[in-house]
Amino acid sequence: MNDLIAEGRARLAAGDADAARATFESAFASAAVVERARVAERIATAYQKAARPEDALAWHARVAALAPADAEPRHAAALLHYELGRVGRAAAAWREALALEPSHESARSFLAGALEALGDLEGAAALCAALAAQRPSLASYAERAARLAREAETARGRRLLGKDVALVARAGFVHGALADAGTAPGLSAWRGPFGELEARLAPDGRVRELRFFYKDLAASQGRLDLVYEGRESIGDGRTRRLDEVTSSGTLLLAAALGVDHVPARRLLDWLVEAGPTGAGANGCRVGWITRVAADGREEHGLYAAEQDA
Repeated sequence: MNDLIAEGRARLAAGDADAARATFESAFASAAVVERARVAERIATAYQKAARPEDALAWHARVAALAPADAEPRHAAALLHYELGRVGRAAAAWREALALEPSHESARSFLAGALEALGDLEGAAALCAALAAQRPSLASYAERAARLAREAETARGRRLLGKDVALVARAGFVHGALADAGTAPGLSAWRGPFGELEARLAPDGRVRELRFFYKDLAASQGRLDLVYEGRESIGDGRTRRLDEVTSSGTLLLAAALGVDHVPARRLLDWLVEAGPTGAGANGCRVGWITRVAADGREEHGLYAAEQDA
């Protein structure tokens, strides 16, 4: 079995991925059942060292299936997802690892970094505070927790959720882009070329929830945004225009949660990947929502709401 793994590494190094895959499968199949998790872990490491992260992730998944109570394969997979820029998926894997091993210091620390990258400053601060309690000798954890708590407080001051509805009409992604669509008890609305924004209100006029419904979600995902003119860098000083959902969704999440556009975009990417699961950020809930329009069509959209809304 050791010879087969060494042979697989050599074939990877020679660029023969198909032969390496067959050799690794033989090594796995020939191992005793009780040894297969360890063999799969070694194969995952071989792929990782060969800069083949997708193959490494597939083998980490096999380790996790063989060792369902072991946090390490989830942690290893999370690290790879994070390196690949899949911050939301990495955070989900670190949560799985911590569910199995709550005292896993590295997973907790990396999850805090992932949550910060997704704009969940409150969640990141809470994790760092727990780390500071777990390792009081490391002052860096307490310092990190204090910094994140300050940034979370700033975000709470900036976000539209919990503020007077008049601020929504003046927000950058509403003013000049969406037209007033009227009000009803507990509701204000604004309409644009490809969708409608709803603000659901508390009795005192504070915003409890923001919802953006798309006339046709699939069409908006495939159509370039001409309303907000959102763009992203593609390197070498070049940019490309965003689609309507990415542009408007990023602006909605950033304004609703009080975070910058970069973490808001990462959070949106995770929501697109995760589907109807939804997520939490900065003491709020975010996710997808559906309504039935007046003509009977289903309209899908994004929402951001206070935790108890």
